[in-house]
Amino acid sequence: MPIQENDRGKPEACPRCGYPPPPAGICRLCEEPPRRLLPFPLSTFAGFLEYFRAALRLITEKEYMGKLWVPFLLNCLAFVGMAYGIWVGIHPLIEGLLGILPDPLLFTTGIVFSVLLTLVSAWFLFPVLLAVFLLPFLDPISRIAEQELLGFPPPSSSRSFLGDLWDSMETTVRIFFWQLMGLFLTLALSFTGVGLILGILVGAFLAGYSFLDYPMARRGMDGTKKNRYVFSHWGYALGLGLGFELGLLIPFFNLFLSTPAAAVASSRIYLKTQASQSSSQNTFFRKHESESERVS
Repeated sequence: MPIQENDRGKPEACPRCGYPPPPAGICRLCEEPPRRLLPFPLSTFAGFLEYFRAALRLITEKEYMGKLWVPFLLNCLAFVGMAYGIWVGIHPLIEGLLGILPDPLLFTTGIVFSVLLTLVSAWFLFPVLLAVFLLPFLDPISRIAEQELLGFPPPSSSRSFLGDLWDSMETTVRIFFWQLMGLFLTLALSFTGVGLILGILVGAFLAGYSFLDYPMARRGMDGTKKNRYVFSHWGYALGLGLGFELGLLIPFFNLFLSTPAAAVASSRIYLKTQASQSSSQNTFFRKHESESERVS
């Protein structure tokens, strides 16, 4: 099957997988029948379920064997850092409360509030920092997940190392800003009963965005295209993030599989949602093949 080129002489990307056709012309995803995007809340459930399916694949598929130790060690380091950060955040507050709240009841209330404030802050900020911190070690795992669906190794990024680094930093800053806004809104509504639910949902959505950045960055998508994709598939991103947040609460799972599962699930969710295209896009390769045959 011939490889088509665009006006600039570069291979034309498939509208479904986002990559140029492989040399052999075989792409499992692009040859599949079109799928339908699930509506909310089914999309959220699908994203949530995909996360734990990815975790199961990590321990049953031989392709992933031997690739989990580095993420595990870095997960341990990240959790130790988070625990230290929580202590650094709580300790000064406790010392301050000892001086201004001599009453035991007020002091206890202040301690509880300080702990909750610090934990909520960590809950918001930790996932995106973890996703960025582990990017060099989770991206190969994410690529394996794509290869399983595509049938060929995903091409390397068209950007330079510095270009990828700058893109990662730009995305991190953008998500981090949204997290801070969500954190302030959550704290402002914390006494209404809505703040906790809002905090969980906003934090989960942004965590899903952070991991979906892996497959989007490989395709050289800029910030506008990333936002368009994630907000168009917000239910899937929310489900992925909810699965990840739940995984962080499961002992041992959080150290071994929480982040690798998110990396695998992000690739599978991205490709499956991109496969939910019109039948005209599904005939991308067949159309170009027939055109080439007519020309020849």
